[in-house]
This record gives sequence, structure tokens and C-alpha cells, in this order.
Amino acid sequence: MKKSILIGLIAFITLGSSGTLFAQDLTLQRDKKGRVGLVDAKGKFVVKPKYDEIGNFEGGLAKVRIKDKFGFINEKGDVVLKVQYSVIEDFVDGVAKICIGAKYNKNTDDLEGGKWGYVEDNGEILIKPIYDDIEYFNKFNIAKTKKGKVYGWVSRYGQELIKPEYTEIGELIDGMARVCKGGKIGKSGQLENGKWGFVDDGGRIVIKVKYRSAGEFCEGVAWVGTGPMRYSYINKQGMVISEDSYTNNNARNGIIIQQKMLHKKESKTGKKGMFYGILDTRGMVLEDFVYNAIAMNQHNWASALDISTGKSYFLHNENGKITKLEAGALDFKFNNEIERYTIGDKSGYVRRDGKLMIEPKYKVLGDYTDYTIASENGSGFGYLSKTGDVLIPFEYDKTSAFNDGYASVCKQNKWYVIDSKNNVTLTTDMDYLGVYSEGLIPAMKGGKAGFISLDGKEAMPFNYEMVSSVHKGKFNYKENGKWGIKDAKGTVLLAPAYEDLSNFYDEFGNKILANAGKFGLLNFEEKEILSPTFDFLGLDSQHGIYIVSQKVTKDNCKKAADIMKEYIMGESQKGLLDSNLYANLGIDMDKVKGKVMKKMEKGGTFAPEKFIGESLWGAVSKDGQVIIEAYCPVSPLSAYQVVIGQYGQKKVSADDIEYLMKHPGYYIVNYNRFKVSEVIPEELWDF
Repeated sequence: MKKSILIGLIAFITLGSSGTLFAQDLTLQRDKKGRVGLVDAKGKFVVKPKYDEIGNFEGGLAKVRIKDKFGFINEKGDVVLKVQYSVIEDFVDGVAKICIGAKYNKNTDDLEGGKWGYVEDNGEILIKPIYDDIEYFNKFNIAKTKKGKVYGWVSRYGQELIKPEYTEIGELIDGMARVCKGGKIGKSGQLENGKWGFVDDGGRIVIKVKYRSAGEFCEGVAWVGTGPMRYSYINKQGMVISEDSYTNNNARNGIIIQQKMLHKKESKTGKKGMFYGILDTRGMVLEDFVYNAIAMNQHNWASALDISTGKSYFLHNENGKITKLEAGALDFKFNNEIERYTIGDKSGYVRRDGKLMIEPKYKVLGDYTDYTIASENGSGFGYLSKTGDVLIPFEYDKTSAFNDGYASVCKQNKWYVIDSKNNVTLTTDMDYLGVYSEGLIPAMKGGKAGFISLDGKEAMPFNYEMVSSVHKGKFNYKENGKWGIKDAKGTVLLAPAYEDLSNFYDEFGNKILANAGKFGLLNFEEKEILSPTFDFLGLDSQHGIYIVSQKVTKDNCKKAADIMKEYIMGESQKGLLDSNLYANLGIDMDKVKGKVMKKMEKGGTFAPEKFIGESLWGAVSKDGQVIIEAYCPVSPLSAYQVVIGQYGQKKVSADDIEYLMKHPGYYIVNYNRFKVSEVIPEELWDF
């Protein structure tokens, strides 16, 4: 123990010649030799000056020191704990660790040797100092002890549950703790060649010490090593529920993902090889061993190829219940609670928990709302509920979104306004009706656009080429092929200047604008805050940024190529470094780096088009400021998802994304950056 730490644990109050200790109005008093005692309000010594230091009274006890030894006195000055201990630590839940016989080494600034025990806050010795090391009691009132190189347990009540005999004792989880006998610490820093078993919370052996390795119990199941890279899974009774696994994944949310080596005759794929499957915590097979790989993300979704059929599937686990969907188009990272799910040319919606809300059987499917526009064949349109029930039959040729209880529909070239019960509230002679909003319906008649009210009367003259719905008192209008903005009174707020404008202001009060196929941003004050220079611009409201991209050109390719080169090299090395298999095979990382470089620079130059793709990605703030210039080979949104999903990070800045792309071997933790191999100080965690 470092001397500086020791001093911090003593927590004495060092005063001048006197100082109040708030215990019966006692005051520190030093004699001419510098020894300290305690006097009462009348100046009479209650404790004679024989100590070098006296700490503050807590719970009726004060820590005292004579030279390098410590003890306790009470408020009467009686010695409660003899001054003979090398260390007395602070009380934790009524118990303090004590050490006797330790010596201070001036060369190393350490306390060495000594025996450890516990004292209670009434000064009574709970456990005599007989151990080489001890820990504080956990929430189960059990503490780990050490004698020599072996460990044991003691209880909060002074009982030795396990005499020190194990080379390792794990955490008590799920009522069980793994223990190891024999073995030694290898070059990797791990305990090797020991035998593992399990004890219960009373320290009794419940699963014999016989396995090569063992993991903690999780959801009633633990993995145990049975051979080189071979594992079995056992329950709390020691029964094997699965064996011959090549993976040692813990049970999670009711399932265990395993990989097994199967011979041709026993494999349902008809092939020999390594295959993944899913078991529940009883060992029952939920998904057979036919998949090339299964890796669940933070929302318990995975995409996997079934080798037996050659088909890919989306797999979702909800507490041991597996949902299996044919693979199609689905963002199973689920930035939204509900995501569109498409197979071929038919779409539906899936909820994050795996529930199929709307089956993928609609050729046309609108945004997911209380009244979702849908068409089975692309001609007859109607409306679905959020659970896929047909609310309004597929009887219309054209439809608009419902808003404030009304929608515009067209049938046999006649436009109507209907309510949520499919009642016709207005029949018109208009050529087109838009989405009802703020009391007005955009309409077209004779090639001119304007607005009508719900009673069918003209509310604004038909003087425009096109108009949008009213949104927050404003609407877009088109004149001479360009779009501008007016308020509901017809006042010009922005003269026509753009080839396109999004109809609605987003949650940041911005509109996406377009000119010559390039996109930019316009704010609520009709000020251009981002000029139209990007080939793609989309709002990522979850993280408060816009994702932008530009097509790869000769001018912007070089910087992207350099970053991509670094990224690919880092990923290739990280993938190997993260694999115990490769490490055990003794692969030379420098050689790997060299081969990657040679491959990337084959022909004398780096060929970026082979690695970057067609687009370069960047990010823009809600104020229109470019926070990551478009040079990232991967979308910043993906970088966000890597940091949040893989590393558990809750808050990431745009600077962090840029740093991650340049240094993929780093964790990003609230603007503090650390290499993957470094330990992140707990005080810097924010998740």
C-alpha cells in the first residue's frame, strides 16, 4: 500500500495547539513534546497527551496514532482498540479493514507484509487479522480473503465460508461463483492450467472442480471449457444442456448463440463445417445449426444466411422467442421504433421488438401513421391501421395523407374530401386536391393552383403553377418553374428562386432546397443557411444532424483515399487482434499490415474507387454549418451507430465521428479519446 494512500485513509484533523472535535466539547491539546490529548470545557484533560495524532470522533470512536501504529479510543479516553495496527481503513457499512505487522519500505514507498482482518464500528474485532489480503463485504455479506497465493471467503458474521484454497474465486452471480484450483498466471496475464468448478453462496461445492475454464452463471446457465476451444453449457445443477460448442457466449435474453463443427451426416446443410445455431437456456434448439454466422445487435436483431436453403433471414430474439423473417430491405439497427420492411416489391412495417405490424404485401405503402396509405397492386388505394387492419377499403385511384381528420381522395377522375369513417364531406370539380392543413386544401383547376376551404369555396386565388399545403402559416408556391414562399395572407416571404423546396419545415425549422440536382438548407426565416452543393441531404433527427454526401470526383478523391486506406488497415488489424484464434496462431501483425498495404497499392497507386464507392459522406449541423466535410468513406450516421451500439456511448460529437473515422482503433467517450487497449477511467464514463 502506498504511503500517500495510507495518509488519505487515516483522515486525521491536524490543528495547531488546539481544535474542537465536536465530542462533548472536547478540544485537542498538545504538550511541550508535541503529544496530543483532549481537554474538556474546563480545561481538564479527559485524554492525557500521549498520542501523536487524534482523529475526529465518528460514532463515538476516534482513530489515534502513536508513531506508525493506530487504534481507537472512545469519548471517555478509554482504549477501545489497542494501538498496534499498521493500517485502519475507513468504515464501510459498519466494518473497517485492519492490518497488523506491515512494514514501511522507504525505497518503494509501500507497506509490505502484515495480516489483515476486520473491526466493527463499536471497536470489536469481527475477524482477527490472519489473512494476507482481504476485500470489503459485497451485497451478499461475503468478502474474499487471501493467504499466500490462494483465496477464500468469510461472511459478515465472522464465519469462514471457504478456507483459502482456490487460486481464483469469481463474483457471486445468480447464487453461484466459479472457483479454480491449481494453475498459474501465464504470459497472457490469465490463469492457465487450473481446474474450475462452482460454489453456492454458502461456499459449498455444487459443481465439481473439473473443467479447463468456466464463465460466470448468467440466466441460470454457464459455459465450461472441456477442451482446446471446446465448451459445454451447464445449468445450476451441473447438468450439461449443450456440448461441443466452439463458442463460449453467455446466455442473453433467454438464448445462447453457439457455433458447432458438424460432419456431413449430422448436418442439416448436407455439408461438413462450422455452423451457428440458437438454443434457449434449457438447451432446446430454437434455430438449428445451419447459419454461417449469428451476431445479435443491441436490439437483438441479426441477419444470417441459412446454408441449407441458401436464403438469408432476419432473426430477432425477444426473451427466448425467435422471430424469423425472410431477409429483404430492413434497417434492423432500428433508429425508429417502427421500420419499413420490404421483400421484392412488397412492403410492410416491423416493430423493434420483432412484431410484424403490417405484413409485407403492399406494392405501395405510405408513412406509418394511424391511417397508412396502402395499395396491394398499385392501382386501388385505401388506408390501414397501425396493426394492418383495413380502415378504408382499397377503392380510390389516388389518396392524400390524413391530417386533422380529413383526406383528399380521387375516384373515377372525381376528387372528394373524406373523414376518418370514409364519409364524403366534400365533392369538388377540381382537377387535383392536396393535403388538408390549417383550414385550407391545395387544389388545381384548369392548370392553375390555389386553395379551397372545407366547404369548397375558393380561399386563395388560383394564380400559381403549383402550391404546397400550409405549414405553420406558410406555403410554397411555384412561378416560372421556380419555388418561393408566402404566408397564409399571400405576402411574399421568398421570391421564387429554387427548382424544388420540401413542403414542410422539419423539427429544426428548416426546409431542404434544390437547384441543378444539388441540395441545401433554408431556415424558417427564409435564409439560405447551406448552399445547394450536396448530392444527398437527409435529416438524422435522432442525433441532431443532417447527413450529406457528394459524388466521388478527381478533386475530392485524394483525401478520402488516404482516410479510407487508414480505415481499412485499422479494421484489418483490429479484426485479427481481436481474435484469440489468430493470436494463438502467432500471426505477425506487421506482416499483415504490409500485405494490406501492398494489395491496396498494387500497381504503384492506391485505387480509391475500389474502396470508397460512389459517394463521400459528411455531416451538417441544424444551423447549416458543415461539421464534417464530405470525405468520410462511410456515412457519419454509421459512425454514430458504431460508437453508440458497439461501445455503449450515449453522446457523441461530430468531432468524435471524424476522429473515429481516422482512428478506428479508439474508443470515443464524451470527447475523451482512448486506445482500445487502454483502460478508461471510471470518472470519465457517462453511460
